[in-house]
Amino acid sequence: MAKKIVSLITLAAFIYFNTACVVHRVRPENIEDLAPKKPEKVEIFSLQKKSGERIYFPDSLPAKLSGDVIVGSKRIVLDIPSAEIKHKKWKGGRIHHITTTDGKYYYVNKVVREEKGKFVLEIFDLSETEFIPLSEVQVVWVKKADPFLSGLAIGVPIVLVIGLAGVIGIAFLVTRMIKAMEGS
Repeated sequence: MAKKIVSLITLAAFIYFNTACVVHRVRPENIEDLAPKKPEKVEIFSLQKKSGERIYFPDSLPAKLSGDVIVGSKRIVLDIPSAEIKHKKWKGGRIHHITTTDGKYYYVNKVVREEKGKFVLEIFDLSETEFIPLSEVQVVWVKKADPFLSGLAIGVPIVLVIGLAGVIGIAFLVTRMIKAMEGS
């Protein structure tokens, strides 16, 4: 019985300390409301300027907040002849990134158009940085923890473990009562 209790405690500890259960979602937030204690930890996946222009950043390299500017990879429109594309990686039904024959690697935001013999791509140039003043930004899309889904992901297993411990405890008590009744 002691082994069962130790294993239940160990299981409960694994569930309790499992931070991988925290569910994150990318959500819009007004720039005025974005006043974190640690701005270097804020990951910005896209933003909308007050002019209405929407700017996206690569998922694997989101923009960061630095003082009164947002710093991210620069987006450019590039014409690339099909013959110069060595490798295309697809993700979610669209071109995600490409490698050219001269070894350059580009994150593709979108295919602007595909013409005979060439692609016109909006890409992220990781060697160039874009600085966007906060005064020009209306809304940013940031990654935030979803408390409801995180609570479900953490709470349901804990409730199951407690329920399992209760069932084992009741079974143990019933077994002892039966043995005690047989002995009398």
